Amino acid sequence: MATLFDKWTFEGSSLLGEEGCRLNVYRNPTFSMDKVKDQVKTIATFGSQNGFISAQRFTDNTNVTAICAFRLNADSIYTVHYECQVLGITNGTYLGSAITVSNGNKIGVGYYGTGHVLVPSNVSIQKGKWYIIAYRKTGNVIDVFLDGQLIHTVTAHSTHAGAPFLTGQYCNSSGIHSKVNRSYVELQVYEDTLSDQEIRILSEGIKNKSLILHEGKYKRWNEEVPAEPEVWSDDKINLVTKMTSNSSGGQLAFWTYNTDKPGAGIAYNAFDYATGGENTGISRRSGSGIVGIIFPKEVTVARYEIEAHNIAKYAPRIFTIEGSNDTTSGLDGTWTTLDSRTGIFFTQYEKKSFELSESSTFKALRLNTVATNDTITGFAELRFFPPKLLLEEYKPKIPAHWSEIVTIPSTVKEVLEIGMESLSTLLNRSAIETDWITMMKRE
Repeated sequence: MATLFDKWTFEGSSLLGEEGCRLNVYRNPTFSMDKVKDQVKTIATFGSQNGFISAQRFTDNTNVTAICAFRLNADSIYTVHYECQVLGITNGTYLGSAITVSNGNKIGVGYYGTGHVLVPSNVSIQKGKWYIIAYRKTGNVIDVFLDGQLIHTVTAHSTHAGAPFLTGQYCNSSGIHSKVNRSYVELQVYEDTLSDQEIRILSEGIKNKSLILHEGKYKRWNEEVPAEPEVWSDDKINLVTKMTSNSSGGQLAFWTYNTDKPGAGIAYNAFDYATGGENTGISRRSGSGIVGIIFPKEVTVARYEIEAHNIAKYAPRIFTIEGSNDTTSGLDGTWTTLDSRTGIFFTQYEKKSFELSESSTFKALRLNTVATNDTITGFAELRFFPPKLLLEEYKPKIPAHWSEIVTIPSTVKEVLEIGMESLSTLLNRSAIETDWITMMKRE
């Protein structure tokens, strides 16, 4: 994997530095290098197209992989004709192929063959956020990667042998270009077709290199963290698991109604998730009685719901909801009244929901009906629901910012791992003693 230029970082005062790249320069690439920092200080344009910035470091490469960290700054302006070239190649006069960012901040591919074509992907980028964008050209097939993941593939009309690395912007037919303000760091170009895995590893490596010497202090750049809304538990999930018998799902359904007398259903039919006619629930010849459920473990209930079947007058009119932690059958043990209701009237198939005054935790719950509007007790379903709980507090947005690193890296190896190659020589220092020198005051 031969690198054409590796880890090429622009300093903050350059056109491609932290303040972004405002393209307003023309023709023929020229470089001004800081050899100590191994950084490009200034760079001019290339080719006959206005507004390109090109790093003409290699030629005659059919296959190439380019990668960089890219940020579209907040004050970039677009109109329908303008495109910002992020990475690309050119045959020396015209744009050959390039990753582009155009209207709507869509990442795509632009190339010349039988004519200029922009093929956008379905992926948009946000202004002000850093992305790792990679470009891989294999013959006339162009692959685009975002943060190490392949997002777009295009087959170009033709290939171009002469292929300097390019970054810049495409102008409209009148040579007018928009204000495209963006920043680049960690530009890397390889004269090979790198694999997906190699591109992913390189992308992760660039993204982890965020420790720099900034304003005389070691600082780390922190990306913006978007706000996160409150997260609440779901209070609409029935605490009862669907029952298919009086003993199913680790639950036990019970009642006091006489099964031998004519009627519809048995205890579990109040918890079988079936609604509709009388035969989907229970109907028993008694205007009072108990029906309930024992759970495999304690549950916290905040609300319950009764749903009538087709004969509404059978539904409970006067009743209580009770809870127990020591019952074994549903009819023994100590029971606590959680809610009492009187004068409740249902219509056909109506659901009525009742809130408890406070949430309560019990292993068993039951409906104790005192009276209905008939001599028969009947309804389709009995449901219990948990309280709505705050699981995660609201987290406000944290803007992108520099944070100072208190512990300075102590070894060259540590510096290389976190991306401070250009500062590594600063670590090879030692303290020495010198003779005293008399200071002289000069007017």
